[in-house]
Amino acid sequence: MKTFWIFAALSSIVLSSCCCGCAGTGAEASDSPSAQAASENFSKAADRLADTAWRPVFLIDREGAKMPPEDSQDAVRLQISKDMRVNGYSGDNLFGGELAVLDSGFFKINKMYSTRRAGPYGLYEYKFLSALGRADRFELSGDTLKLFNGQTLLLEFKKMEFKREAK
Repeated sequence: MKTFWIFAALSSIVLSSCCCGCAGTGAEASDSPSAQAASENFSKAADRLADTAWRPVFLIDREGAKMPPEDSQDAVRLQISKDMRVNGYSGDNLFGGELAVLDSGFFKINKMYSTRRAGPYGLYEYKFLSALGRADRFELSGDTLKLFNGQTLLLEFKKMEFKREAK
């Protein structure tokens, strides 16, 4: 029971930190040349990430955090749809949000949410969701997606098969 309350407290901290600065994506609609350039940059970056799925292969400060096996139904994953919605599984819980990206490498998940189930992967999940919430830049090269905060690598993913959610 104590573990549940610790997990609940950590989840609240992660979700509140992930939602800071959710007011805008930086690409507001306008007729100005800079807004049009930002819109074009968003389109190119969004096209590169649309309808992709990713499995983590690196998580900063993972020490001591047990990760679900890759071949289990609890496998950690991140999916990005063509409308720039993200969803996935973080070990014990489902998560989602809205993604803002630019060709410059800007990356931010806004309006991030997560279910709040306790489970055996709570520490890994906490570190994973914290890293996702702190990411402000991405690099995409072939089948590898890297997320950074400034120059610090937070997460590295390998591409996997994208499975569209049933409606």
